[in-house]
Amino acid sequence: MKLDPIPAVVRQLLRDHIESYEHLECLLLLGRTHPRSWAVDEVASELHSGPSIVAEALEHLHRAGLVQTSTTGGPQQFTYTAGPDLIETLWHAYATNRLEIMSLMTANSLDRVSTSALRRFASAFFLRRKNDG
Repeated sequence: MKLDPIPAVVRQLLRDHIESYEHLECLLLLGRTHPRSWAVDEVASELHSGPSIVAEALEHLHRAGLVQTSTTGGPQQFTYTAGPDLIETLWHAYATNRLEIMSLMTANSLDRVSTSALRRFASAFFLRRKNDG
């Protein structure tokens, strides 16, 4: 059985914005239930995860422009805003190629770590100009 290839838009989303399984699961939940807004505790309960992990994931998705936040006198609410085509494409890719999605996420994570290490190593050799005073 041949699997559908992972669409380029999903590869880019995973590379640019999804850094963890928690990010992915939160995005899928909010996207599948759009236009519903969710509080951190509700998402944590639904995903059987800790509120602090979910809060970090939702804040990350907010900074990435994939969800918006609102408060109406109660706890902060998060709503998916990236558009129906993106979440449908992501959901289909995840449902049909879960292991390949996880493999891509792992490769992206390793790339981020090695890039960070290379930057730190290179910065050790950065020559600074001496003060003339």
